[in-house]
Amino acid sequence: MSYAVVKGTSYVLVHTPDMILHNGTTQTTEKQANPNSEYLKKLPEHLRNYQEVVSYPPNQAYIGTITPEDLRTYEMPWYNKQVQGADRYGKFGEIMPQDEFIGLMKIVDAFDLVK
Repeated sequence: MSYAVVKGTSYVLVHTPDMILHNGTTQTTEKQANPNSEYLKKLPEHLRNYQEVVSYPPNQAYIGTITPEDLRTYEMPWYNKQVQGADRYGKFGEIMPQDEFIGLMKIVDAFDLVK
């Protein structure tokens, strides 16, 4: 008899700014209640680009390129701090860009749900 075995695991963080703009409770509700709101107009200005997401210290700790203890070397708040030379790949996982994520979802979409 054969048994299922987990041979590997990893974390993945996916940077999907389009999903933030077009989905989510706050955005969906605001579009219905007040489609011309200042919130919706200014939302794109507050999204991080992919490189900012990759170099964000807590994200680097999540994928294992720095330790949680290393975060103490970065003054809080961390939102405006960057890990110099940050890489998308770490020993625990990766930070994936939106286009690769959507492509991967389409590749594994056996039921043709991704359009």
